[in-house]
Amino acid sequence: MIQLLCPQCKAPLHRETAACTSGHQFVLEDGVHHLIHGTVEEQLDAFLSAFNDFRAEDYLLLNDPTYYDQLPFVEVDKAVWKLRQYDVQLLDELMEKRTPQTVLDFGAWNCWLSHHLAKQGHEVLAIDYFIHPFDGLRAKQHYSFNDWWAVQMDLEDVSIIDASFDVIVLNRNFSYFTDPLRSLQQVKAMLKPGGLLVLTGLNIFHNTTSIAQHYEKLKKDFQQRYGIPFLFKPFKGYLDAEDQQQLEQAGVKIHAYAQLWKGNLKAKLVPQQPRYYYGIYRNQQ
Repeated sequence: MIQLLCPQCKAPLHRETAACTSGHQFVLEDGVHHLIHGTVEEQLDAFLSAFNDFRAEDYLLLNDPTYYDQLPFVEVDKAVWKLRQYDVQLLDELMEKRTPQTVLDFGAWNCWLSHHLAKQGHEVLAIDYFIHPFDGLRAKQHYSFNDWWAVQMDLEDVSIIDASFDVIVLNRNFSYFTDPLRSLQQVKAMLKPGGLLVLTGLNIFHNTTSIAQHYEKLKKDFQQRYGIPFLFKPFKGYLDAEDQQQLEQAGVKIHAYAQLWKGNLKAKLVPQQPRYYYGIYRNQQ
């Protein structure tokens, strides 16, 4: 059973009331528990206000509620959702013979994967920073089936999760940790014996010049438009050959997406292009 702890006192938290056994009360909005507080909450709130405007101004929100039940198999934003279709196919294959599992959707965004896995009978915890109703965890309300636990929390600190999991998915977010290897170790420690960790969307660059310039331009544009830094914590935002080597040394098996073989072939000829990989780690304990 998945259990969360109060971020203030570490007492058990009631899912139904969003209060801990010591009496600390937290916000429960559109089925999402808000468990960020203190300095991180202040920094995050300021960033999210600007980031939500940024995404809306660039027409990146999925504003039609009728699409959500179909995700990721939709015809809108094909470049975004086609890749996530490959993730679903991968996870369905990996979990095909597993009985209902406890699953951590780490970086759940708008809960598209949590919805898919919960419909299959798995017990799912979805966590992220983002809570926008059309671009974050509060999109949970748009799914006709939404029986999973959605929690806004600090993804750099998993100490409030008092549970171990059969399956953990780092959902296309490994390059956005402040210290990716430290976070990887924290996540691995939450796996049950025989548990499975899947890292989706490992786009690895052998020549990082163009992607590094992209992120520098993005950060400058965001700062100019909103007067605050892009994101509220330091991160690189992309992966390189050294990151791949470190992942492999940490026991993560790196595999190429079979569906993206053309892109991977192109990356051998054009090193500025990413190679499309995913990673798998199995807890052998």
